[in-house]
Amino acid sequence: MSGHLTNSVNRTDRDALVQLIQRYLAEEITAFEFDERLSDIRRRTTDATVDWSVDCLWGFYDDCEDHKVVATKQEWDSIQRLLLVLHSNGTVKSSTRREWTPRQFVAAFGLIAFFCVVWQTGFGNHLILAALPLGIVSMLLNRWQERREISASTEKQARLVPFSSVSEMLGLRRSVRGFWKAKYPVRLSGRLIRGRSAQALLRAQAFIMWLVFSPIVLLFQSLPERHSEWSVTTTQT
Repeated sequence: MSGHLTNSVNRTDRDALVQLIQRYLAEEITAFEFDERLSDIRRRTTDATVDWSVDCLWGFYDDCEDHKVVATKQEWDSIQRLLLVLHSNGTVKSSTRREWTPRQFVAAFGLIAFFCVVWQTGFGNHLILAALPLGIVSMLLNRWQERREISASTEKQARLVPFSSVSEMLGLRRSVRGFWKAKYPVRLSGRLIRGRSAQALLRAQAFIMWLVFSPIVLLFQSLPERHSEWSVTTTQT
C-alpha cells in the first residue's frame, strides 16, 4: 500500500516513473521487471497522480507472461500523454457519474428469470443449461454498451485521456520544457504478447466461462453504468 495520497507533486517519484516508462518503451527492460518497479514506486509514493498513472499503465502490459513492449499506436499515444503529465506539475482530476439505461433492466430481468428457475428446480448441474442462454443475453448487452461507447464523441474523449480537451492538453504541453512526443515505432506494428492460436484459446476459455457464470455477470450489468471523466490541472510547487 502506498502512503497517504495527496494532490501535491512528488518530483522524485514522477521522474522515476518517467525514466522507468522510457526504459520499457526502449525495450531496455521487459514486462516483469517493469511490473516489479511500478509496484515499488506505487508503494512509496504520496503523489495521487503517480498512483493513478501506475493504475493506467497496468493495462499496457501482461503480468502473467514476460515480454517486450507491445502497443498499438493508440496505446502508444496514450502513454505519451501520460508522460506529458508526469513531466509537468499537472494533477489528474477525475469525476465519476452513474447512469441508468435500458440495459440494466434487461440484465435484471434475465437475473430474475434465473432465480425463478432456481426456485422451481433447486440447485444442480441443470442450472448450467439455464445459464447458457442468459450468457448470450449478457454478451449482447455488453456489445450494445460497447457500440454506445465507440460513438464519435466518446471515442474523441478516449483519445484525449487524461485531458478533457485539446486546448487543455496543448496548454500543458506549452508549459513543459524538454518534452518530446516519441514517434510510434514501426517495429511494434502487429507485435503480439501471445501467438494467435494462444489468443484464440484464451478467448474460447473466456467465452465458456462467461456462459457458465452469466448470472454473476448479469448481476454486475444490472447495476448503474459507471462513466468517468478526467481533466488535468496545473499545480504550483
